[in-house]
Amino acid sequence: MSTSASHTAEASANKAPFAGAGGREIEPSSVARPSDQDLYFLHLKNVVLELHKQSKRRISIDLLVDGARVFKFAGLDSGSKLIWDASAIYARSDSIMKFVIKEKHKLPLKTEICTVDVLCKDVLENVKDPGNIFKVEGVPRGKASLSILCMEHGQEWDGMKGSIALLKGTLEGHNALLEKVDKCGKFVEYLLEVGDPFLELDPTGIAKTTLGTVSTAFKMIEKCHASNDLLFGLLSSMSDILPFIQEVKHLTKLSLIRVNLLEMVKSIDDCCTFAIKYISANFFKKIFTSEPTAEIEELEKTFKKLKENYDRSMSLESFTVVLSLEERLVLQDLPIAAHADQWKGSKYTCMDNTRVGILQRLEEIGRGQGSQFVFVTGLAGSGKTSIATSLAQHLATDDLILACFFCRKDDLLFRDATRIIPTLAHKIASSYKPYASKLVEMLKADGSLALGDIGQQVQKLLVSPLEEQLTGKLGIPIVIVIDALDECDGKEDGVKKAIFEAALILCACIQGLKIFMTSRPDVNVGLESREEMIIHIKLEDYGAHEDIILYSRTRLNGMVSQDVLHAEGDIDAWIGTTVGKLSKQADGLFIWISTALDYISHSLDPDGELSMLVEKDTNYAHNVEGRLDVLYTHILNASSPSGASKKILKSVLGLVISVSANQPVDSDTLAKLGKMNARVVKRTIGSLRSVLYEDGGDPKNSVRVYHQSFADYLVNKDRCPEDMWIDLSSEDAQRTQGCLDIVLKGVKFNICQITTSHKFNTEIHNLEESIVKYIPQELQYSCKFWLPHCINTLCNPGLTVKQDLLKDIADLLRRLLCGPKCLYWIEILSLMQVVDSAIDVLHQLLPILTVHLDVFTRDIKDLTEDLIHFLQIYGQPIHQSSPHIYVSAISWLPQESPCATSFHPEFPNRVVIKRGLRPWLQYLVTSVALGSHVNCVTYTPDGSKFTCGTGDGIITVHNSKTGIKLCTLMGHTESVQCLVYSPDGKSLVSGSKDKSVIVWDVDSAQMDSESQTNTVLKHSEVVNSLAISGDGHWVAAGLKDSKIIIMNIQARPVHQIPPLTGHSLGVSSVVFSLDSKNLISGSDDRCIKKWDIETCTESMQVENAHKMSITCLAVTPDGNFLASVSYDETLKIWDMETLSLITEQGGHSRGIMSVCFSQNGEHIATCAGDRTIRLWSIKRGFIADQVLIGHTGWALSVAFSPDNNHIVSGSEDCTAKIWDINSTLHYKPISSKSLTSITSLAISPDGKFITTGNYEGEVQMWDIETGLPSLGTFAGHDRSVSSVAYSPDGLLLAANAHAGPIIMWDTANREIIRSHESNVLAICISSHQQLAAGCIDAQIRVWDIQTGATAGEPFVGHTAAVKSVAFSPDGSCLVSGSSDKTIRLWSMKSGVHLGEPLTGHDGDVSVVVFSHDGQKVASGSHDNTVRIWDIKTGAQLTILKPLFKFPVNDVAFSIDDQFIVGCTEYQTSDTVPITVWSVTTGLVVGEPFALFGHTDGISSVAFTSDGSKLITSSWDGTVRIWDFSLILEDGRIHEELCDKSVKVKDAVP
Repeated sequence: MSTSASHTAEASANKAPFAGAGGREIEPSSVARPSDQDLYFLHLKNVVLELHKQSKRRISIDLLVDGARVFKFAGLDSGSKLIWDASAIYARSDSIMKFVIKEKHKLPLKTEICTVDVLCKDVLENVKDPGNIFKVEGVPRGKASLSILCMEHGQEWDGMKGSIALLKGTLEGHNALLEKVDKCGKFVEYLLEVGDPFLELDPTGIAKTTLGTVSTAFKMIEKCHASNDLLFGLLSSMSDILPFIQEVKHLTKLSLIRVNLLEMVKSIDDCCTFAIKYISANFFKKIFTSEPTAEIEELEKTFKKLKENYDRSMSLESFTVVLSLEERLVLQDLPIAAHADQWKGSKYTCMDNTRVGILQRLEEIGRGQGSQFVFVTGLAGSGKTSIATSLAQHLATDDLILACFFCRKDDLLFRDATRIIPTLAHKIASSYKPYASKLVEMLKADGSLALGDIGQQVQKLLVSPLEEQLTGKLGIPIVIVIDALDECDGKEDGVKKAIFEAALILCACIQGLKIFMTSRPDVNVGLESREEMIIHIKLEDYGAHEDIILYSRTRLNGMVSQDVLHAEGDIDAWIGTTVGKLSKQADGLFIWISTALDYISHSLDPDGELSMLVEKDTNYAHNVEGRLDVLYTHILNASSPSGASKKILKSVLGLVISVSANQPVDSDTLAKLGKMNARVVKRTIGSLRSVLYEDGGDPKNSVRVYHQSFADYLVNKDRCPEDMWIDLSSEDAQRTQGCLDIVLKGVKFNICQITTSHKFNTEIHNLEESIVKYIPQELQYSCKFWLPHCINTLCNPGLTVKQDLLKDIADLLRRLLCGPKCLYWIEILSLMQVVDSAIDVLHQLLPILTVHLDVFTRDIKDLTEDLIHFLQIYGQPIHQSSPHIYVSAISWLPQESPCATSFHPEFPNRVVIKRGLRPWLQYLVTSVALGSHVNCVTYTPDGSKFTCGTGDGIITVHNSKTGIKLCTLMGHTESVQCLVYSPDGKSLVSGSKDKSVIVWDVDSAQMDSESQTNTVLKHSEVVNSLAISGDGHWVAAGLKDSKIIIMNIQARPVHQIPPLTGHSLGVSSVVFSLDSKNLISGSDDRCIKKWDIETCTESMQVENAHKMSITCLAVTPDGNFLASVSYDETLKIWDMETLSLITEQGGHSRGIMSVCFSQNGEHIATCAGDRTIRLWSIKRGFIADQVLIGHTGWALSVAFSPDNNHIVSGSEDCTAKIWDINSTLHYKPISSKSLTSITSLAISPDGKFITTGNYEGEVQMWDIETGLPSLGTFAGHDRSVSSVAYSPDGLLLAANAHAGPIIMWDTANREIIRSHESNVLAICISSHQQLAAGCIDAQIRVWDIQTGATAGEPFVGHTAAVKSVAFSPDGSCLVSGSSDKTIRLWSMKSGVHLGEPLTGHDGDVSVVVFSHDGQKVASGSHDNTVRIWDIKTGAQLTILKPLFKFPVNDVAFSIDDQFIVGCTEYQTSDTVPITVWSVTTGLVVGEPFALFGHTDGISSVAFTSDGSKLITSSWDGTVRIWDFSLILEDGRIHEELCDKSVKVKDAVP
């Protein structure tokens, strides 16, 4: 390609030049750094010059960029074609590159041959492919031609890396030189190592030039073999700034370092430039001139000074660093309040010379030694925020780290208490490197650290990382300022106290930390009990009268007209009198005098208003609120003298108060929300400038209330005149109506015109700009806040809203929920990242709707409830990607759900799920994520809350319905091992690995707030377990050192009886008897001991109660039975009185960790290392009823709710889960009494009994309804029973032992009728009373079951053992499967095989079975497949591949022949040994883990006669009865239902 070079440099005369690695910039001091977006680099490989007329002189080229020389191409001897090696240059896309071609004369003169201008943009376009040759046009005709070979180009940062690479390449061959001056070698070594951060710190771009200079200097030094001592001395001095180069990775962009950097860069540049000049001087010049000693000495002095300055600045700034991109990205995910540094530029500070005393004391504390928590209290309007702002601005000038949070009740972010700690952490991290590094490391390991409650936040975001880095002592002062604690709020109750407690914890843990906090005095933080731990400063103790006088005088001097001043005569006396009266009325309240003077200055008649306020002195109330109320009333009356204007004024104020309670907005948005004229709203706000203002510091120019006291006045009916009182319930009702109307009119499908569903919202380019463009402010507000307004409307106890308005709201809500606009609304919530908050508010709305069903009818309530389910389940993917509302989420709505009925018809192009949709009931499991292993869980006695103890030493209390965390208890320093509540719920006792027991005073009725005082008891070893007596007085603790400690926690001090000793290993569990007279303990020594509390002696023991360590004990509510569990995977039930064993049960496949009884005594719950929770029925003989699956780690603890309806479990997977145990059971298990592996089963013809054969040769009948044994054992076999079969009338039962005989019993009396020969592998009985047996000798024998006579000769045809036989439904045909890998069909009349053998299996055929219509045969084989055959044609219809990869053991057709079930006798930890297929499609159906429950392989499967139940038997010793319809509903089809690349447009309704 080519381009015109006619451009001139004039257009870019003011642009800055940037040199490459090896170029020299003419005037570095004039460089101005361009923006990163404009700057590019070009790597010029070669510059080729062809002279049309050969010159006799050497040719050189100067390269200028935007008028500044950046590179000099050395002279070359003249020739027809000259080639120079070039390097990298930096330029803008519109920069002009000027090549000046010169020839050198003998005299020190150069003659310019020609100049060529090249526009960088043309070069950049040409070098998109590396290696392109750029031929420059516009070279003066007849002079020369110029070409450039460009290797690469890129943005500035890549170019800066390129500079480092080029420098490194230049110096790689100069080891000899660098070794001569060791420090220089180190200097360059570190310079290369930290090149990127060195350039990043460079605020001017000069560093790139300097790197080039260093490269050139070392090239020339090496080339000249320089050995001059002066030169090396200079280079050595330059290397004295080595510490800077070594530490550059650990510095931040703070002012002192930036100054040092500029000086260092300039000095390095000067040094290398001098070296170049010195070496470049010719031989004669060096001989006849003296050494440049003075110049070298000056440079050396500069380096020495720089080193001193560097050492000084590092005393503060070595703690800090430029955070890496990765660190910034991690920290930006913290839930902070943006723009938290607005206080820096705030004008709302204390006026000069006011509040001197209080500020002086606070600043002295801030700059002093030791940790301090200063709590400043003052009445509303007393100037707390001004004091806090002034303090922060004063301390900001010191060498310390300052983090501030100014709470604001009218700001959604700054009133959110959960953002305080993350915001402070983010600020400290941005200034303090050791802390930042540790915090980022912790956040990368667990991104949920900031999502916990305030107690967790302060521990994990501040205390832990600070303590670890500082070992409890600060190396640099940190000051925290939190203003207006009374104005913060949060989801949890007691957040103000939580923040206060967090400050106490911080000061206690981090020495030298200073915290300043302000608040109104009436905030409930438990101040009385904390006075000795804080410095409590009351503003009323610091008289403000003189400060108010000074403030008033200053403002009045510039406010009152000259006419008034002249009329008064003695001006000073008049001002003094006026100020005195105003100050008296202010009575110490700065907000009063500030508001009054603002009102006066903005009024039309300032002099008159001033006079009026002064004259009203005697009419003012005596209390603080009264004085403010009179002032506010006067302002409102003056602003709205007429009735019409008052109505407008009230409407605007109602808008401002109700809207700003959620999120302040600008005046235009206010007007749209209130359906008012925008000009009227703006003018009204302007008339109230003394109490309202438009926030210029807010990009949205939001309208705010100057002071919260004005909002409090307006909404208090007792304080505000009736004609101006703001009825919040009515205002919220109007906002609800207005917001819903805006939502219904404004929402639409794909509102931001997103073009792909393949990206998360966070990955969509310019999404924030799209939201601003396509979603107006009033729609954003309405989508976020119609729900809070609606709740506020309906929750007001004195509901004053008219019924017509409520009905209108109900109609609007129905229109939103009953159609696609509900999804469009959710789409906007997703784009704005507020789906989670909507779920929380919908939860609050649901019970309120139930109360108001007279207006908000049941259909609205049902839709709301269903929407909650929808968002709970799919909220996370919807939050991440709004298109997936339509692409995937709505497709998985259960067909009959209200939401599906509402949404599906509107989206005909959605993905349709034909099978596998789950009912919501199966999802009603609440999971709570915590920060560590959940070691123990328990319910409060009233069941309203549950409590978790975790591996990080924290105890959390949660709402038992929602799982929402209510509070955090911190006191332990290591893992919490056990928890127990006192019977009255007033005390919680916890034991820990830190060897302590803490008794928390946490009255469960008041648990919503915070814990009170607690008692800490230290012990000799880790506390493994706890138990509390029935009267709540005595607590027993089992210790790791084998002791049991019993304490009276009601006594003061706590009374402890002598420890109980007797166990040889750690005591893992202790429980009291019902009457509290006895204590039972279980131990790692496998023993259970019973202790007499009164005598403190052992009264009974069971040695080797389990084969492995006992993990947990529990007593039934009636006190009659004791349950024990162990690592040996068994549950044992003992008689409490005698400790005799009643029953032993198995089922878990890993050690059982916890056991508990339901309060009604009907169930036992156990949890184990196999990640499951099992429910055992006591009434049904202690057999497992249900298995709860969901944990992904060891289930460590389990507890029943007091109402017996729920279970809470804690796990190694760091979650606690709440389970609804009344959910429909998928199965009920039947357990073999002996726990012997069950090898076969059959169902009686009447469907009432299941008969099983086991590994020990026993045949047992079970009642299918109760799961209990029926009759007794059918004896006779002495080895594993291979198969069992009933006669058609159910009167006879046959069973064969493996490779043994057949025995036939009378089912009524269990007597043996007859037996047949040995070597039988399988049997079956036909509808014609015939018994067929497959034998080892490859033959099939048939008998008449009534007479016992053989029916003809054996069937011969197989060449190996016959492993399975089955009759057709009509008994006319027999099918057999053999180890010879074939299947044969036999005629029962002739005894000959029908047709050719069926072949296809690659392994032994282990099972064959007929379909119920007699048209098909299914076979299972050791080749791990199931095959279906057509018996008429012998054709193989389908090959079914199980989810398991093991030999198929048994198969069964469903009663309608639509499904087939296969099983294997093998099981692994990650597979389920059962698979269900569709016979029609051959596809796997059902959720595989819906059949999870057996802990070993499956031996047999069968369907009941009505087809509703699937029966499975297992080597784990159990039979399970499954509801087959639920298995299908709970599952999914394993096929691609749609193309995965579905885009949003494909789902358009």
